[in-house]
Amino acid sequence: MAPIVQIRLGRVGDTDLVETTLATHEFPRHTHDAFTVALVDEGCFQFTANGATHTCPRGSFVLINPGEVHTGRAIKEAGTARYRTASPSEADLRRLLGESPPLETGAARAPGLARRFAALFTLGDATDEVSTLRDLWAELFGRFRAAPARGGDSRRDGLVTAMIAHFRDHLAESDVLGSAARRLGYHPGYLSRVFRAHTGLPPHGFLLQLRTERARQLLAGAGRVAEVAIATGFVDQSHLTRHFRAFFGVPPRRYQRRLGVRFLQEPEAGPA
Repeated sequence: MAPIVQIRLGRVGDTDLVETTLATHEFPRHTHDAFTVALVDEGCFQFTANGATHTCPRGSFVLINPGEVHTGRAIKEAGTARYRTASPSEADLRRLLGESPPLETGAARAPGLARRFAALFTLGDATDEVSTLRDLWAELFGRFRAAPARGGDSRRDGLVTAMIAHFRDHLAESDVLGSAARRLGYHPGYLSRVFRAHTGLPPHGFLLQLRTERARQLLAGAGRVAEVAIATGFVDQSHLTRHFRAFFGVPPRRYQRRLGVRFLQEPEAGPA
């Protein structure tokens, strides 16, 4: 069995529905831009976040907030883990609920709510089912809402937001932290400390995730691996392949073949 297989099952409203089968692949520390709400159907999924380890057996929800650094793996003794995920963005929730409340990170059980969540995945592509999503998210985010967080440092929050925006716009640069420091008027070491304290990841780790995700998007659009590597700031094709495999469980060309990406002239065989 492949270390990881992900299948898009449909789209309800603005939310993609994805099924993941996780065998031996272990996700490195990373974040998501959107909420992760997953229901474990088989096996047992385990992840670390905020200094704690959360074990999610069959029938439980996996709940992770946007921007939370976490890992992920299947518990070997329980066999392959299979789970279905819907990932609403904060903007989606504000449109549907008028707010975007944080979730209590971890595993959660609610059998009735789990059945309603599972029913989403029978709808296929149903972009007009807004009321279905609204009712589901209203109950789930109401039941598993996190306690209010203490006030933060607005100046440092603004710095981190500006750094992330700069990173997204300058992925191909070799020294993105340096150019961000020059633009914002701070020493790179200071920005690095602020960023890590705020996100839980050093800037280079966060940037690596952004580059890998952008590479995935370009590869899905029939980008050639070597060209995508340079366009997203990797040293070369091998550099991209190593990190792409760590995040997604497969090398870039195998990922493209799974999507059915074809070229007028096939690239030469290689490590990707």
